[in-house]
Amino acid sequence: MTGAAQKQSTMPAGGIEDPSVTLCAKYRIGLIVLFFLLLIPRYGVVEAIAPGVKIKELVDFHAFYMVSQMVLRGEAAASYVFQVLFAEPAYAETGTFMPWTYPPPALLLVAPFSLLPTKIAYVIFVTASLGLFLFVIHRIAGRASGLVLVAMMPAVLSCLSCGQTGFLAAALLGLAALGLIEGRSRAGAALGLMVIKPHLAITFGLAALTMGRIRFLAVAVAVGLAACAAATLAFGWPIWTAFLGAVGDAKEFLLLGYYPLVRMVSAYAFLKTAGVPAEWALAAQSVVAIGIAGAILLAARLGYTPRQVIGFALMAGVTVSPYAYDYDMPVYAVGLALLIGDLLRWGHRAEQAAIFALGFFASTYGYGLTLLWGALHRSMDEPGAMPNTPAALAVLAALALVVRIMLRARAGRSAEGAAVPVALAA
Repeated sequence: MTGAAQKQSTMPAGGIEDPSVTLCAKYRIGLIVLFFLLLIPRYGVVEAIAPGVKIKELVDFHAFYMVSQMVLRGEAAASYVFQVLFAEPAYAETGTFMPWTYPPPALLLVAPFSLLPTKIAYVIFVTASLGLFLFVIHRIAGRASGLVLVAMMPAVLSCLSCGQTGFLAAALLGLAALGLIEGRSRAGAALGLMVIKPHLAITFGLAALTMGRIRFLAVAVAVGLAACAAATLAFGWPIWTAFLGAVGDAKEFLLLGYYPLVRMVSAYAFLKTAGVPAEWALAAQSVVAIGIAGAILLAARLGYTPRQVIGFALMAGVTVSPYAYDYDMPVYAVGLALLIGDLLRWGHRAEQAAIFALGFFASTYGYGLTLLWGALHRSMDEPGAMPNTPAALAVLAALALVVRIMLRARAGRSAEGAAVPVALAA
């Protein structure tokens, strides 16, 4: 599919632009400028990790920066040992619970950060990843990108405020989606780079496999293996033992409720905060994941377009793992951008409004509560009760509406196709 076809697909039937697209497109540039301007106050909040500097608020980027310092000191494997990581001064001062569980290739990503002052590294990383994310959203949705950004604004603000990897993950998956839709196998490289955050790429990989894009997946696997090999060369085989140990710790922390579940958008987090035993909540999470996988397989088998299958897969990407946060919702936004044309053409106004509102809510709930309470993270000695987090229900409800609209779109296109020969005969 060509670039022109990409933009055309965001237009409803008859070539008449949806009023909501027109309105949001009018203020799109201003919205993008606002996102970058918000980096200015965050520049003051993201305090320096330096001797003698007392940290008041520890955000995710601080964790990346401290891991970078450990890497440059030759202590990469130790970053996976939470007792060692939490002994770092900034952790000890704030009592923040934020262990490092990213796969070893992610160490190569964060390693350069501590070569720069904390604030400068934060601004460069967030500006670059946000810019790439916005480019991908525009490339996919065209003029409708403004509507997507308005609907998913809380996800953008959440990721921007903490310096997380949500923008980067969404951009990589968006580039991979564009390449797959346009038939470019080499774009699988972008999917391969998701080895830094693989749980968000599961549904995409399944969709590509179901559609038979073997060359695309071969490139992705090759790039992923190359990234793992590079990490092994840089840090040695023991880095993988350390990583697997951290993964085991993370599972225990998740079951015990040490993570800020209120920020999560998974079914596990919803059930765990509702008082359901962790094992049962994890089992329910598995059922959700199996259901999503089945929906993707069925969509591909029924002949839905690659744009539709990948769009649904990305929107659902935050639902299959118990460990998914509101700052991962930019991935959902990329899926929404892929489907926006069909949603505007075939969805009823109430359905469209509900999908936008549900995504907005899922991105806002946990982030908003932490802003109100001033408690982004909780210490290890305070596991247990947390406010219930219904974000997962919002995401699943939005997906159900998307399925309903996609079924209507399929029936509508079938009817249009059947009507063509009649018109020609007349």
